[in-house]
Amino acid sequence: MNKFTQDARAAASKLPAGARRHTLPQKARDGETAAEIERLLSSPGPQDPK
Repeated sequence: MNKFTQDARAAASKLPAGARRHTLPQKARDGETAAEIERLLSSPGPQDPK
């Protein structure tokens, strides 16, 4: 979990119920998804057997 995700979740837990509290966890999930996609795209991928 990256710093952005941790900060968004912490901020959401401190807010009263409402739209902003609802959107922060979604932004955290979006950040996690983006980080996972970036990790997958930067991996070397399948390697040919030697």
